[in-house]
Amino acid sequence: MNFRDTVTVISEIREENEDIPFIELLYVLEGFIHVRTGEKETALKKGQFCLFVPGELHSVFSSPDGASLRVLYDEEELLSDFTQGSFSFDFHRLTENDAERIRIINLLSAIVKEYAWDKRTTRMKSMYYLILDLIVSNCMQFDKTEDKSGVSGIIAAMRKDPASIRNQKEYADEMFLSESAFSRLFAKTAGKSFRDYVIDLRLNYAKRLLSGTGDSVAEVAMRCGFGSVSVLQRHFRDRYSCTPTEYRSKSRIHAGVSAVEAEAVQNLLRESLNPNSADITISLTREAGEPMPKELHCINAGDAEWLMDAGLQKSFKDIPRTLNIRHVALCNIFDSAFRIRRDHETENLHFDRLDQLFDMFIELSCIPVLILPESKKLVVREVTGSIEKQPRLFADTEEWLKVFRAFLLHVIERYTYHVVREWIFVIEHDPQRSSANECEEYLELYEKTRRILRTYVPDAGIWASSLNSNVRSSTLKNELRYWKTKGILPDALSLMLYPYRMRPGRIDGSRVKPVVQGFDVDMGFLKEEMARYDLIAGECGCEKLPRMITEWNMSISDRTAYHDSCAKACHMLVQMKDGIGLLQRMFYRYLSDASLSGYDADSPFIGAGGLVTRDGIRKPSWYAMEFWGQLGAFVISRGDYHIATTNYRTDYQILLFHPVRMSEEYKMIPESEHSMDEFISEIEEEQKLRFTLLLKDVHGKKRMRVFRMSEQEGSAYAEWVKIGSPGHMGLTELRYLKRRSAPRLAVSVLRPENGTIRMTYELERNSFALLLID
Repeated sequence: MNFRDTVTVISEIREENEDIPFIELLYVLEGFIHVRTGEKETALKKGQFCLFVPGELHSVFSSPDGASLRVLYDEEELLSDFTQGSFSFDFHRLTENDAERIRIINLLSAIVKEYAWDKRTTRMKSMYYLILDLIVSNCMQFDKTEDKSGVSGIIAAMRKDPASIRNQKEYADEMFLSESAFSRLFAKTAGKSFRDYVIDLRLNYAKRLLSGTGDSVAEVAMRCGFGSVSVLQRHFRDRYSCTPTEYRSKSRIHAGVSAVEAEAVQNLLRESLNPNSADITISLTREAGEPMPKELHCINAGDAEWLMDAGLQKSFKDIPRTLNIRHVALCNIFDSAFRIRRDHETENLHFDRLDQLFDMFIELSCIPVLILPESKKLVVREVTGSIEKQPRLFADTEEWLKVFRAFLLHVIERYTYHVVREWIFVIEHDPQRSSANECEEYLELYEKTRRILRTYVPDAGIWASSLNSNVRSSTLKNELRYWKTKGILPDALSLMLYPYRMRPGRIDGSRVKPVVQGFDVDMGFLKEEMARYDLIAGECGCEKLPRMITEWNMSISDRTAYHDSCAKACHMLVQMKDGIGLLQRMFYRYLSDASLSGYDADSPFIGAGGLVTRDGIRKPSWYAMEFWGQLGAFVISRGDYHIATTNYRTDYQILLFHPVRMSEEYKMIPESEHSMDEFISEIEEEQKLRFTLLLKDVHGKKRMRVFRMSEQEGSAYAEWVKIGSPGHMGLTELRYLKRRSAPRLAVSVLRPENGTIRMTYELERNSFALLLID
């Protein structure tokens, strides 16, 4: 079956009692479709989907204005990596799983967009097979009985080539068994006799060929291993009460449907497709819009001990003034580097070194957000999921409570209650600890820690959980229901957010390989995850519980060129823009590359995820955060590629960004294998994005300052290349690079005509600009 036949946008569906021999998925784009399977009838509206088992009788009728995406999967392709003898489908497990259902919908929506361009087959295939993985992992149930006889291997070979199936005696001789013994063994493994299994296998294969190819009936009989056309016809009449020709006429892939051309799909989706080929018009008035969430963007500085480094402290002291950030998150404040105690003694605790850290916070008017773990935080090193484990900091809960109580009493005495009451404490559940016993331990730790906080600093903020997308929904549901029942809900739910989702992959022999699900990571993964948590919180009656992201980044690897690019800065702005209305705070992790891996590299650019390099050079991601910090108090316009704000209805702050999707090929390469000089984005047909700005009801001339940064000019990596890409830089070169690695500034005067200012501004791909008009 040709790939183009497996993914089709169709309209005017009129199918009565069809039984196409493929896994069939229908996703409604416009109008609605009416589905009947057995005695069950369902009406699906825009944004919903349904699944059909191979050979399942079903009827589908669409509304006159309907349009749907149809995705087909060949059952044999789906089973190609499996050797189990028997299996069954349970599609309800997928459609009833909220998190996976949302993920399927997002993948289907993206496939439609790629379909509209009629040539982006690579991206479409990537998402097509991601859905296939979800079906395998969620819907297919295999007989897990261990087969030591070798029959499973014979069954796998038979599936791959039905025409080459030999007679039962030959297989029995090959296994040194009598024919009767082999027959019993085969029936036990496959669930049916050898003869019935072979006939079913060949008939299913014949149905797929009749539906999905133009082969003649004679060719189909030969490819399936039937001795002649008459044998195929006889079995078809016995099983399906029709001839192969009659079956083909009613069950062709496109029978009963009308395909929609790509151009028509573009018109259907014209508002949601990448607008690179058209202008974006932004109209601004003096009317105040929705309030801009204060301090939406924050910093997670990582391990507290890192801030004891002099170089890191210099970058840290720029945060309040330059980035306009007050809340800073810290992990592992009781690390052994602070020498709080000797071994595990809790009688004589010394907080002198830790005091130096909090003295700096107080001096800068920063508010610490203390992430309190059960153990030293696990460090993720690779997108493949490898983990570097650290020792536990506390032997048990009681030891932790003694140290924490002593710490609270100390900081209240040193900094006064009125200061500490503004601090925020996150009682973290390590996402790697998800067994039933570990979850019970966490609930106990949360309850006791919360009791101490409410005793000594009752006004302090308490956030809880720090769950991420790897954690099962049931874990979070159990916690929320437990807290709500006992009346001890946290003040906010703490989340981690990364663009990849790890899960067990296909079974390969006795091994389970991890699979990375990385879909559209550079654009909309925040909205996808927030939709997932909305459903979970709603089921538990906690939909009003505020959500904070205490840890997020655009990648989970410490070695990729992407981290040093303007592409990443643009994608960060997309996530922060999407966070408005969904989140109150987002803590970006990390501050500096100096605290991360990569000391084995000679280059000053090691591809780590910090906002500044280990030499203190500010990356484009730093300036993305700085531009965001200069936005005003009210949002007056927001779109896919811009956000505009105002303070006093006479000034405007307009942030424009032109993010380009990273290629699927780039995403699929292990991040540790990327080189610094590779081109990380696909070139779209249109290199520039044009914004038309309309400022209405303007009186008098305005001054406009434009700060712009692109991959070619202003970005730290581009400026480093311009000076010859030195592996080691002297002090003079370092100072020069720090000065050059900054946005370019242009100043102009705008004069209104009839109370309106009209102007056009262009951005090349992977560039962003802040327009300040006052």
